[in-house]
Amino acid sequence: MFQVVKKLKSLKKHLNGLNWKNGNLFKRVADLKEYLKVAQANVNAHPHDNQIKMKAVEILNNYQEVVMDEEKLLYQQAKVEWLRKGDRNSAFFQKAVKSKKHKNKILSVLDTNGNEVEGDKITMEFVNHFKKFLGDAHNVDNIAIRDIFTKKLTSTEANRMVEEISNNEIKIAMFDIDDNKAPGLCSESTVADLIYDGKWMWPEGWVNQVSVLKTLNVPSLIIKEDTALRKTNCDKKVKFSTKSAWEDLREDDNEV
Repeated sequence: MFQVVKKLKSLKKHLNGLNWKNGNLFKRVADLKEYLKVAQANVNAHPHDNQIKMKAVEILNNYQEVVMDEEKLLYQQAKVEWLRKGDRNSAFFQKAVKSKKHKNKILSVLDTNGNEVEGDKITMEFVNHFKKFLGDAHNVDNIAIRDIFTKKLTSTEANRMVEEISNNEIKIAMFDIDDNKAPGLCSESTVADLIYDGKWMWPEGWVNQVSVLKTLNVPSLIIKEDTALRKTNCDKKVKFSTKSAWEDLREDDNEV
């Protein structure tokens, strides 16, 4: 806490210097506004004098900068005032509510003929406007949808998109996978993702046609290398791959 107070005291000197440099911000806004009026009047009186124009542009830039600083200062003061009194049911709170209410209130509108409408007539003007805008029926041209969609599928192509996948297509897709890849898994997956409740998660079609898949033992795991081995029909341990396991399981005359 002592360090915080010390730093704030050291900052006070720089803030005072900044305050003296800028002076009274509200007075500067009023002064620059008057200077700008004089400069713009000089430009109108001497439209071909470039020096007067440059001077007016410089004053305008300074005025815009000071106005922005004034706006930021007012925002900060309003925020501090709201933090002090905003949570209380005070006169300041009631004034803030009234000001927001007045901002959201519509005092007058222009009708379709350009006439100004005020008071209770504003509601009926809105109703009449939307009745005229949404209530009338108009004749429209039919859109030629056939001309919009030029690229279409043939009946054969559409039927192929919904037809069932054959076992041969599954076999080709599975055999197309590299030996070091597991079907349907990402590079971060492990052998355990292929096993559920101590059994392999084979496709249902495979299990129905090759019942031996149900009793296939899961591969033994070498923890250090995290590799999977399987036992062949000759009780020989080899590196596991889907293709080699399938070739070992299926019979020579089985084309599934």
